[in-house]
Amino acid sequence: MKRIIAVIAALLLCFYLVPVMAGNAPLFAREGVLRVYDELYISGNGKVDEPIGYATGSAFVVAKDGQGAVTLVTNRHCVDVAYSNDKDIISYLQDGYTFRDVIYIANDDADHLVPAEIVAISKKTDLALIRVKSLKKRDTVLKIWKGDPSTLVQQSVYTAGFPGVSDDIKSEKAYYELKSDVNSVTFADGKVSRIIEAEQTDVGEVIQHNASINHGNSGGPLLDEDGNVVGVNTWGADKDRGEQTYWSVSNRELISFLDENKVSFQEGKTSLKLDWSMIAIIAAAVLAVVLIIAATRQRKVNREQSRKIEELLRKRLTQFTSMIVPKKSVAPENKEVPPQKSGQVPAPKSQPGRVLRCDKGALAGKSYTLKDKLVIGRDPAQCSVVFSKDTAGVSRVHCTLSYNEKGVTVRDENSSNGTYIDGKRITPGVDVPFHRGHQLGIGSAEKQVFTLHSLH
Repeated sequence: MKRIIAVIAALLLCFYLVPVMAGNAPLFAREGVLRVYDELYISGNGKVDEPIGYATGSAFVVAKDGQGAVTLVTNRHCVDVAYSNDKDIISYLQDGYTFRDVIYIANDDADHLVPAEIVAISKKTDLALIRVKSLKKRDTVLKIWKGDPSTLVQQSVYTAGFPGVSDDIKSEKAYYELKSDVNSVTFADGKVSRIIEAEQTDVGEVIQHNASINHGNSGGPLLDEDGNVVGVNTWGADKDRGEQTYWSVSNRELISFLDENKVSFQEGKTSLKLDWSMIAIIAAAVLAVVLIIAATRQRKVNREQSRKIEELLRKRLTQFTSMIVPKKSVAPENKEVPPQKSGQVPAPKSQPGRVLRCDKGALAGKSYTLKDKLVIGRDPAQCSVVFSKDTAGVSRVHCTLSYNEKGVTVRDENSSNGTYIDGKRITPGVDVPFHRGHQLGIGSAEKQVFTLHSLH
């Protein structure tokens, strides 16, 4: 019994600790996220280096050398005010004024402003590199994910930085302290909705999501569930329009910018994404087996005790009856054994099959009978469900559906744009169960959609 209790406790502990550890991964990144402070000076029309205000943003550490110098990534508009689309700045520029930016990193607060120099400014994207000679403690290098941004669609992401809305609630004294310590880093979560390719914008490839970005968040990292940098937070939707859509410069643009400026960085790794519903089922099954084994052992003990008591009672009863009743011979019973029927073989169980129906997309309305295997793709020589050659997102051999007595499975054949079940991209080369009521997406979760039905 003690062993059974230990097994149950271990299972419960795993269920508690593993999700907590996975969910806290982005929080570890805050040791490398700091506030950018930009003092603005203006010259022209009789004014020489006259201070007119300041701006704040966010930055994160990407590299440090052996002498303690730290390189950070931020947005260009956080350190180059002339690049900003602020109406007042535009008005000054139109009147012939020039600006000078004096950049600092707030290493915990306004009492620890560290002068920073601009290392590089991207002409293509809203990115900039700045460097400081050293930082007090807060110099953790964030790792950058090198994967394909298109695989992030519908995945959870987190923005980290110092949004101005968080400062608005502070007292006037606290506001001017420019707090940027670990506990001041603000996180917001959301999901990636799409990737906008570089050819479609004037600012390079961007990631569209709904994790909140406000003034002051600019230049901070967009993180995945493992705490890797997948983008640089840049723009938010016009709040007057009531929209909650935000954009970050993609990791591919960031890596290209770092390579151009010969800045080495640490590559982030993606951990195995666990299906917690499946783990819960497996754990429940293991727990059930443990309890069944325990109950079976207990029943064996009880049966053994009952058998011994029964044998003892039978022995005592036999001894008693032999004393008062003479023994009689009993003729053996003749039991007829029914003749065995030979030559009969059980009828094999039939496999009625399933029907795969296209509910949305280029093959909408068409149905395909699945009795053994169906291959989906654009190659008519290898596929039984064939899309036209110009169907976007569908590979030549995209995926395979298999059917047997255990049910239907789907295997992605290393397609370019992926195979999705209920909006979630499946791992290539792995047979994944596909049941009636679920939706199968080819190339995306929404464009080419199939469902599974019984064969009548």
